[in-house]
Amino acid sequence: MVAAGLVTALGNGGQALAADDSETVRVDVIVGVGITLNLDRNDIQLIGGPGQTVANGQPVSATVVTNNPTGYTLSVQSDRAELTPQGGGAGRIPIANLTVQAGGGSFEVISDTAPTVIHTDPDASALNGDTIVTTYRVVIPAVPNDTYQAIITYTATTT
Repeated sequence: MVAAGLVTALGNGGQALAADDSETVRVDVIVGVGITLNLDRNDIQLIGGPGQTVANGQPVSATVVTNNPTGYTLSVQSDRAELTPQGGGAGRIPIANLTVQAGGGSFEVISDTAPTVIHTDPDASALNGDTIVTTYRVVIPAVPNDTYQAIITYTATTT
C-alpha cells in the first residue's frame, strides 16, 4: 500500500501539481461633491471724501472650482453693521453704503445679517474654475478723516 501511494504521488514525473484559485473584487471610487474658492487679493481701498460715491479701481477676482452638476452660488457678507474707524473715533459708515458688483451686473447692498448672493451658476464650473470679478462702491457720509474698515467674507456654496 505504501508503494501504491508513492506511484500515485510520482505519477506526473515526480513534479507536484500546480494549483491556483482566483476571485475578483470590484473597485468603486466614490467621488463626492467638492468646492473650492480662491481670491486674488485680501484687501481693497476706496479713497474719497464726505459726500462722494467712490468706485473701486481694484477688482477682486474670485475663482470657484466645483464638480457639482447642479451648480453653485457665490455670496458676500460683512462681519459688522458699520465700517468702523481704525483710529477709534466716533464716526461710522453703515455697511449698507458699501455695495458690490459681480461680472458687470448691478451693484448689490452688502449685509452683516445675511449673505448677499452675487453670482449663481446652474452647472459645475469649468475644469480650472470660473472666475467672477467683483468691484466695490461706497457712498461716504459726513464722517471724520480716518480709515474705516469691515471684513467681507466670500462664500462659495454648492446648490
